[in-house]
Amino acid sequence: MRTAEIASRFGEPALNEWIDSHPVWEEAAVRRLDWRSAQLDSTVLAGAAEKLSARARGLLELVLRKFGPLPFDEERLRVLGRLQGRWSGAELIQGLVELRQAGIVFAVRKSWGDELFFLPGDAFGAWLHALFPFCPIPLAREQVRQMEGREGADQAPLSMQILGGLRTMVTAGMQFNANGVLPKKVISKAAARLSMNEAGLEGWAAAFAYRDEYPKPVALLLDLALSQGLLREEENGYVWNTETGGMWLELSAEQRETELAALFVSRYMTADPSLAFPSAALLYVKPFKWYAVSDAAAWLADVVLCGPASDQQSPSASEGLNCCLRIFQACGWLEQGKLKDGTPVFRWRAPDRGGERPKTEPGRIYVQPDCEIIAAQDISYHVRWMLEEVAENAQTGVVTVYRMTQGAVAGAVNKGWTGEGLLQFLQDASGDVVPDNVASLIRQWSRQAGSVSVEQMTLLRCADIGIADQLAAEQPLQGLLGERLGDRAFVIEVQHLDSLLKKLERIGCYADKPQPSVQPEPAGKGRNKSRSSRTQADKPSAELFYDPVGLKHFTLRTEVPEHTPAHEALNRLPASWTRQFRAYHASTKREMLEQALDLHTAVELRTGNSTLSFIPSRLHDADGSWRVEGWMKQESEAEPLEISLHPEMWQEMRLIVPVAEE
Repeated sequence: MRTAEIASRFGEPALNEWIDSHPVWEEAAVRRLDWRSAQLDSTVLAGAAEKLSARARGLLELVLRKFGPLPFDEERLRVLGRLQGRWSGAELIQGLVELRQAGIVFAVRKSWGDELFFLPGDAFGAWLHALFPFCPIPLAREQVRQMEGREGADQAPLSMQILGGLRTMVTAGMQFNANGVLPKKVISKAAARLSMNEAGLEGWAAAFAYRDEYPKPVALLLDLALSQGLLREEENGYVWNTETGGMWLELSAEQRETELAALFVSRYMTADPSLAFPSAALLYVKPFKWYAVSDAAAWLADVVLCGPASDQQSPSASEGLNCCLRIFQACGWLEQGKLKDGTPVFRWRAPDRGGERPKTEPGRIYVQPDCEIIAAQDISYHVRWMLEEVAENAQTGVVTVYRMTQGAVAGAVNKGWTGEGLLQFLQDASGDVVPDNVASLIRQWSRQAGSVSVEQMTLLRCADIGIADQLAAEQPLQGLLGERLGDRAFVIEVQHLDSLLKKLERIGCYADKPQPSVQPEPAGKGRNKSRSSRTQADKPSAELFYDPVGLKHFTLRTEVPEHTPAHEALNRLPASWTRQFRAYHASTKREMLEQALDLHTAVELRTGNSTLSFIPSRLHDADGSWRVEGWMKQESEAEPLEISLHPEMWQEMRLIVPVAEE
C-alpha cells in the first residue's frame, strides 16, 4: 500500500487538498510540495508530527513501533492501548480519526467487509526516521584499520546489475516459450550477468511467480524492470520500453540508485516486520562510514522490542537485521566486515538519501589498442547501455571491461549500426580518437558484416519462355516482377505478391496462390490464454512479485469520518453520566461500566479528594456483588498498572467522552 497506489485511487487533487488546508502540513505548503512528496520527506514529516495533538502523535508513534507499514484493525489497536494504560480504546479511535483527517493514516476494507488501517508503505521509512531516527556513531579510524574479512566491496550496484541483465535479455530475445515463461537459455544468460545469487538472498521470503522457472535473482530483475516500466509484457514476450527505459538511463547515478533502494524497501521488505524496520532505517545511514552491527541491533531493541506491549521476539529481530545486511550486500549497497576482536561491522555504499547531490560530469570510457574498452562506474548509463549493444562484456565489477570483436560488430550492424557510426560513438564516449588499429578493424568487420544478406522471396514460375517474355513486357507488372531467374522464373518480393496476383488476373493470367507453409506455433501462443489476453489496463498484473499487503487486495475508503461511533453513542447517554461527577447506586455504577466496556471508553472515579482515571477491561460477579478489572490510566509512559475494584471503593463517577485535542 504505497503512495502511488493511494494517489491512483484517491486522486492527486483530493490528496493535495490536505497540504493546502490542514495545519500539520504547513511546511509542505510553504515549500510547495504535493502530498506524495511530503509523505516521503522526513523533515516535513517531523514538522507535521510536532503539530499533531498529543494523543494523535502518541498513537502515530504506537502504530510505527508496533505495526510499522502493516495494516491493523481497531481491536488490535485497542488491546495495545489498554496494555499501555495511556488511552482508552475510544480515545485511540478518536486519535485514529485525527490521523485520517490529516491524510497520514488511511482505511481499507477487505472483501468480507472488515476495516483495516495503514501508513503508506513507502512513507514508513520517512516517518520512522522523523520520529525514531537511527543515527549510529561511526567507528574511529583506528578501529577501521583493524578491519578484517571485508565483503561486498566489489559488488556492482543493483541498477548496474539490472542494466546488464536487461541488455543481455534484449539481445538474446524475450519471447515466451510454450509455458509462458522465458526460455532457459535466456534465463541462464541473464543470471550470469547478475552478481547477486541465491545464497546472498538466503532467508528472504519474498514470493515471486514462476518460482520453479525463474531463480529468485532473475525474478527480482524482471519484477523491478516491469514495476518501473523498463519492460512491458506483450502477447508473446517482454519488450524493452524505449521511452521509459531511455528516461531511466538518463537519470543521475545518485537519483537512480536512491529511488531504486527506496522502491526495493517499500515493495519487498515491508510485509515482514523483521525486515521492514532495519531496512527502512539503513536507507538513512550516512554512507561510506563504518558502523557496528550491534548499534543497529540496539536501536531495533529500543524502538521495536523494548517499547510497551511488544509482541516481537529478539531472535527474529536479530535474524531480520542479518538478513537485511545480506540482501543489501547482494544489491551492492552495503559492505560487511569484522574487526580484529570479531565485532561485525558494516557500511552503507548507496548515495546519501538526505544529502546534497552536487552535479558531476559522467566519466569517460577508454578504448585500448587491444580492442578492450575500460568503463568506470561513473560513466553514464546511456553510454553503458550502448556499449552492451555493440561490444562483448568481458569483466564486470567496480570497473567493467568490454571487448570489440568481429561477432559484436556484426551484431551491431544487424541492429542498424554502421562502421562510421560505431567509431563516432566510441570517440564521443571517450573524448578521444579511437586508436588507428581498432578503427581499421571496426571498419573491416562492419564491411564484412554487411557483405552478405539473406532475404525471404517468392518465386513466380511460367509454363514456358513465351509466357515469361509476355509478362516481362506488360507495363502494369513493371516494378512488381523482380529479378529474372533463367528463362521461365521471376523473384517476387513478399510485400508485392498480392498486388501482382490482382494485376495478373486483369490481363487474363490466373496464377495459383502459394499455400502458406505449415509453421510451428510461435513461441508463447500455446501458453495460458488468460495471461496472453490481458488488456493494456491490466498490465501491472504482469509484475511477478506477490505483494501480500498491496492495495489491489483491498478497497480504499475515500470518505473520512468527523467523529467516532463511540463519540456519537456517548452523546446519546444521559447527560449526567458524562458531564459531572455524581454518586450512583451500585447497580447504576455497573450499568455505566457496562456502557464503558461496550464503547471502549474510560471512566473517572472519585473517592474523597482523589480522582482516578480508569480503563475498565472486564466485569466479574463475586460473592453476591461484583468487581471490575482494568488499568489505571497513565499520563506518561509509566509502567501500566492493572487493578481490581469493588463498587464500594468509590463514591462518584462519570464516563469520559473522547474529543479531538487541539
